[in-house]
Amino acid sequence: MVRLIKITIVVSDLEEAIRFYGNALQTEGVPMSRGRYLFENGNVDIICYDPLLAGDEIGHGWMMHPGQYIYFSVANIDTAYIRFKNIGCATIDAQISLNENGQRFFYAGDPFGTPLCIIEEENRTYV
Repeated sequence: MVRLIKITIVVSDLEEAIRFYGNALQTEGVPMSRGRYLFENGNVDIICYDPLLAGDEIGHGWMMHPGQYIYFSVANIDTAYIRFKNIGCATIDAQISLNENGQRFFYAGDPFGTPLCIIEEENRTYV
């Protein structure tokens, strides 16, 4: 069996990323190195990575496809929606949606353009 254990999110401002993801995940992270900050998040760690701050070249940059979401599950989607509306998302749905399977979810974008999908924990089917 292969398990996903870490995901790296490229950011252009590490301090803003630390604030945003600390609030989004409701946890404090730890610095890994210059330009990298780690948030332990259950079975999958999230690393915020600022290539320029780390001394790396930006190259062509790294852009996610608009449909390439990072999914997070939450126990209380109503509370999460309010929290995400107040922490500086670049985009956020106008309301929580319901898919054909009865799953409640909403889409948001972090301040760096990373697409996020927040889903209700009790019904973690795909959106």
